[in-house]
Amino acid sequence: MMQVEQAQLRELAERRIGRAPLGPESTDVLRQRHELEVTQVELEIQTEALLELQQRHDRAQQELEREQRLFGHLMRDRENERQRLAREIHDDLAQNLLALRIDVAMFGSRTAGRHGRLHERAEQVLGHVDVAIRKARGLINELHPPVLELGLPAAMEWLTARFRRETLLGCTLSVPDDAACRAIAPATEVALYRMLREALANVRRHAHATQVEVALRISHGNVTLSVADNGIGIAPHIQGKPDAYGLQVMAECLAEMGGDMVVDEYAPGRGCRLAISMPLAQAMPPQAR
Repeated sequence: MMQVEQAQLRELAERRIGRAPLGPESTDVLRQRHELEVTQVELEIQTEALLELQQRHDRAQQELEREQRLFGHLMRDRENERQRLAREIHDDLAQNLLALRIDVAMFGSRTAGRHGRLHERAEQVLGHVDVAIRKARGLINELHPPVLELGLPAAMEWLTARFRRETLLGCTLSVPDDAACRAIAPATEVALYRMLREALANVRRHAHATQVEVALRISHGNVTLSVADNGIGIAPHIQGKPDAYGLQVMAECLAEMGGDMVVDEYAPGRGCRLAISMPLAQAMPPQAR
């Protein structure tokens, strides 16, 4: 039952009592008794309305929790599928390409000096194979970077170095030592790596920045990743756009893993700082490992 206005509440109470309001000729005792009955019924109606609102809130909360669990399940399935595809590309496609490269290189060396046209063609094929190998390695890195096996600091160094190389922007990185980072759960490492990659991609596409600062901090059982730039910032109307999927997906992932995300208040020309915080030992459920 929706919350009703006071006049409507009074009318409902009178109707539930089942008799018309008393007129001015009624005695004070009857009038007081009537008012008491009306007040009691009004309280009953308000209690019913509050109970219904609570039930709606509980149902909405349960639906939100169900959707968060479903989202988490989909994210875990996607991560598992990425790992599987990365392994298949590495074990099958990449290995076959390497074997092909060896054969083509040997053929090219045997034709050098004696079969000019064949040698030239072999060199062209060798170039195509090298491109295919680089593409395969790129896919592996996008799906599940092998550098993560060396730990989160090494993966972040690799990611920021690639960002500097591809954008020619300044990018500094500050991380704790490897001993401190070993306390971070594997699932949390993967999540932080992917969020850093998404944050750097956003800087590359939208920020118009010249300098980026990336920092990882571990304190009081939490790990915090911050990405700050000196670009144009993220205006409020941009953050709230329905198609701002990058930030929305990051926020959903963090909520599912018990973390949160804060974007500093917008100020034109002051750049943007994104802070991602999550429990240090927070990991995905066992079935996801």
